[in-house]
Amino acid sequence: MTKGSQTIDEYLNHAKSLVNALFSIQKPVSDEDFVTAVLFGLSSYFSMLITTILNQPSLPSFTDLRSRLLILKNQTCRALAFADNTTAPHHHSPSISAKLIHLSPRILPSVRWFSCRTP
Repeated sequence: MTKGSQTIDEYLNHAKSLVNALFSIQKPVSDEDFVTAVLFGLSSYFSMLITTILNQPSLPSFTDLRSRLLILKNQTCRALAFADNTTAPHHHSPSISAKLIHLSPRILPSVRWFSCRTP
């Protein structure tokens, strides 16, 4: 199971549906195995988060992992939106972080799978 080009929401929903399907045929997957499979299916963009989680004394539950991934998604979307706003003509002196974020298309892999659309 890999995330591939799915959004993070699609990936997590797909992973959960696979575990539910296995459970329905009496082949349950432990939460630890499930979380490990989800982590190893993520792209290298998530490597810092994966490393942090794997270096904890115990793995988080799937619910906690989902929360952490969605927080990362939201932070990234906000940062990208902020970078777009700081490049507008009415901003004369963007902060250093805004300048770094503006470089994101060059230093971040494609973030289209974050699905930063507004509702």
